[in-house]
Amino acid sequence: MQPSTDKNIARVLYPVTTSVVASHGTVPQNSVYIEKFGKHVLNIPFGHVGKAKLGTELLFYGEGPHVVISANFTFNPDIDIVSLNQTHVQHGTYNIMSVPSGKVAKIVIDGTPQLLTSRAIPYVFNNPRFSVVVDKTGSCFEDATTKLITNGAIKRLIVDTGEVAVISNNGQLEIIEPNNTGTPIVINNPLVRVESNPFVSTNLQTIIFPSGNRYENAQTADGVQVKMKLMITYRIIDPKVAIKQLGSPNKILEHIEYCALTDMRNATQSCNFYAVQQTESAKAKSRDEGPQYYQHIQDELKVHLKEELRAVGVELGRLTFEEFIIDDKKVQEQRSTNAQAIASTTAQVSNLEKERTLKLQTEETALQVAKIQLEQRKQSEISKAQIELEKTEINLKMEILMTETKAQQAASAIRIATQNNLNMKKMSAQLQLDLAHIQAKVLLTKAEAERQNEIANLKAKGALFEKYPKLFELEMAKVQAATLSGIQTSFVSPSITQDYFAVRGMNGSNNGGIGTPGPLLKGTI
Repeated sequence: MQPSTDKNIARVLYPVTTSVVASHGTVPQNSVYIEKFGKHVLNIPFGHVGKAKLGTELLFYGEGPHVVISANFTFNPDIDIVSLNQTHVQHGTYNIMSVPSGKVAKIVIDGTPQLLTSRAIPYVFNNPRFSVVVDKTGSCFEDATTKLITNGAIKRLIVDTGEVAVISNNGQLEIIEPNNTGTPIVINNPLVRVESNPFVSTNLQTIIFPSGNRYENAQTADGVQVKMKLMITYRIIDPKVAIKQLGSPNKILEHIEYCALTDMRNATQSCNFYAVQQTESAKAKSRDEGPQYYQHIQDELKVHLKEELRAVGVELGRLTFEEFIIDDKKVQEQRSTNAQAIASTTAQVSNLEKERTLKLQTEETALQVAKIQLEQRKQSEISKAQIELEKTEINLKMEILMTETKAQQAASAIRIATQNNLNMKKMSAQLQLDLAHIQAKVLLTKAEAERQNEIANLKAKGALFEKYPKLFELEMAKVQAATLSGIQTSFVSPSITQDYFAVRGMNGSNNGGIGTPGPLLKGTI
């Protein structure tokens, strides 16, 4: 883009004597493009851009007036003014791509496919090998929420929760789980092949066979024609096995329908009409609950179909007959007669049931009222009993408190009296002990004095007897005479006396000791 300058814009008119001025007519001032004699004036409208060439140079002009003086400048206002709202603006090798919000653009640069996401700033490419990939409608954009977008080797997948995507990587099946990051999964690998619908739901699905207004015709073992619709629920638990066995996700449903209808016809043909009539209330038993037993045709149908679907990675859930129509006029007439009788009986039973229900409701209401009244009386009596119990507890607590107080006072008085009595007894015993000690000391003193006197007398007699032996003999004669006359006389030798008192602690020393009298020498003269 060439900027405008004062040199290129005529702002002042002045006479030129060397030039010849001629008028070539007038043009509106707001003309988009004015060109004369190599001078060019461009007025680019608001919201547009101008494409021009200066020789071999490619130029873009923005909004507003532009003046260019050049003989090599080329500009075509009919095709070279484009709106900025266009998503793709091409000028020679320049390509400006504006990807709207919620869209993805498919382009190829140098033979390499690319996906452009939406952004506020346009993409600008200057490459002669740039091209856009358009669909059948001529658009190069895909919705950003499209689950599968392919552009050459690039595959952009959005795998929802509850489903997986099945792809082929160099001939090997791979399972793509939902992306926890919240962004699409982009695979750029020319060896990866993705079918037009690679998504396989792993949620529990419900389907009715045959679909639409069609019915499956079958004949029972006793020749009754019936029409049926089958409702099943299933879940694909191993998509990889299912694709390996069946080839593509679209064939999974076809296989389930084929197996279900085939097994339904076979099961109906193996049962009589009575067994077929019981199918609406039948419940298939589990194979793990005991020996195999087919109570109704849908039991047999469910067991067979469950095994067939499990082999292709599909888990069978519920199986019931959605519609069951008897296509036999005689049987229909018989069923109509039976239906009228059943309807009449049902009406009578319904009336009886209503009367019974009304009676039960009345009795139930009366019972509820009686229960409420009984509960109210019970609560009132409980409240009164609770109050009396609380009063009794308070009185008992007061009596216990008073009894404890009296007992504590009595115990305290007893303790004081016992202590006083004990103290008195201790004092009395102490006095008696002190008196006994005094009396014992007096007796000891008296006994000691008498002992000393006796010892002195004995010593004096001993000395006298030693000095006068005749006196000793006389004394001995007296003793013998006293003995003979029946008078018992005791005598103690001084040496024995000394030995006795030495042993007993009474050796004549005045040490206050007291001994126990021992046996005396006794004899009879």
